[in-house]
Amino acid sequence: MVIRSKKGVITFLLLTCILSQFIVIAFAWEFDKTASVTSVIDGDSFYITGDEVRLADVSAPEWDESGGSAATSALKGLISGKTVYLDTDQKTGRGPYGRLIAVVYVKTSSTQYINVNKALLNQRVVSLTDYTNNEFNPSTWTLYVSSTGSSSSNVQGSRLGITLFIGIGILIIIYLRQNMKTRRKHRPQGLREREHIPSWKPLTFTDKTVREKITVGSWRSNYVGGERRVSFRPRVPRARARR
Repeated sequence: MVIRSKKGVITFLLLTCILSQFIVIAFAWEFDKTASVTSVIDGDSFYITGDEVRLADVSAPEWDESGGSAATSALKGLISGKTVYLDTDQKTGRGPYGRLIAVVYVKTSSTQYINVNKALLNQRVVSLTDYTNNEFNPSTWTLYVSSTGSSSSNVQGSRLGITLFIGIGILIIIYLRQNMKTRRKHRPQGLREREHIPSWKPLTFTDKTVREKITVGSWRSNYVGGERRVSFRPRVPRARARR
């Protein structure tokens, strides 16, 4: 795909950036697993039925270190004995100790969930550690997310597909319009003028003597340099064949 003008390049790059932001938002959260919390280990890890979970991209002091008790209490207050909704890492999957790496959500109302990772960061009981080996981007986190119309990764995937379809469609439309303008601009001047020149029309008048219409020539009107010009071409009588 080639864009020949500066305006087209700038428009294309701008729309690409906007589309990438939509993609980031679409990937910002999803629910891959639902589980019940059985116990809290410390400020950034806990047990669910049959597995252990490590909060993604946050680090808490150990329980016997300074601040460890506060972090553990804060996590217990958010998830202890509750059902959690896990957005698990699809890039690495598990950490070096075999724990699930996840962003954890807890339902606060019929249509709203709280991001536990973000809540602990807001309480300043954990520190942010943005690991690059997982799929998560903490800068996209919000404290609350809405479940209206979606609560699963399948619906999130559908939203992403719609977003990509719309974005690509916009880029294609912009490209085609810009490419059409560029082609017209680089078309030879004579060809562009001929495209706008109308066809000749007959010029007639009625001879009352013989009561019939006589064609005296043809005319046409077109614009040249922003000015209207009328051209006339007289009719050349055909020579009669000799008998």
